[in-house]
Amino acid sequence: MYRESLAWVIAAPAKPLLFFAALMICSLLLFPALGEDFFPPVDAGQMRLHVRAPPGTRLETTRAWFAQVEGAIRTIAGNRQIDTILDNIGLPYSGMNIALSDSATVGPMDGEILVSLGKQHTPTAELTARLRRELPQHFRKLQFFFQPAASSIRS
Repeated sequence: MYRESLAWVIAAPAKPLLFFAALMICSLLLFPALGEDFFPPVDAGQMRLHVRAPPGTRLETTRAWFAQVEGAIRTIAGNRQIDTILDNIGLPYSGMNIALSDSATVGPMDGEILVSLGKQHTPTAELTARLRRELPQHFRKLQFFFQPAASSIRS
């Protein structure tokens, strides 16, 4: 098979070049679809926000920060849209929990805020975008990033 293919390429070098050019043109036609998802977006009504305080922050101070952030989330999203908020602060209590966790917590200065929205809510992507814009403005000392929520909260 290889010998026949190589003989064909050597005997008629224009054909493989034309084939390659046609393949490149067809590939360029896919350019507008770059960045698109294969699956439609699903709104599960859940958000998973990771919050990190400055290094060396004590657990008690982190807990106070989280209470303030939770209040800001209720204000920004609207308290009637929120069903449940759960805070996980600090390191898990055993090595087994660290090994099985997908959390990025590295110490008492950070943790996650898991938010489950009610049945009638603004689209989760829209709320996430608002929180992503507004929380860093209210809490300049804290770092925020969102993680996929579907695997962490079960409804």
